[in-house]
Amino acid sequence: MRFLKSFNPLRFFILIIAIGGLTFFSFLTAFGKDEGTLGKNFLLNFMADTFYIFRFPTHALFWKYMNGGAFFLGLLINIFFYAVVMEVTIISLKKRKRQYLRIDNQIDTSISLRLHL
Repeated sequence: MRFLKSFNPLRFFILIIAIGGLTFFSFLTAFGKDEGTLGKNFLLNFMADTFYIFRFPTHALFWKYMNGGAFFLGLLINIFFYAVVMEVTIISLKKRKRQYLRIDNQIDTSISLRLHL
């Protein structure tokens, strides 16, 4: 549980809002692409194609059960899943960066000690 000491609730909430917004926008553009009303805009077609990423893993694993309200519940679970994955990734990268900084400081200290002797 030492790993979760660095958990930042504000950053997690911001990640949920950002991923939720991207998921909602990609859902709308995917709907437009399915209906044929999206046109040939590269950015909108790209966002429509990213909906396959945002609906993973619940819709890939439980597609048989994704009807009605379960479809949107699955999207909500995916949003939380991606927010947790990104938060853990940020925590581990910051932890790794701190370890490298400590090692660099130790090397710098040992070099400076040798130079002064």
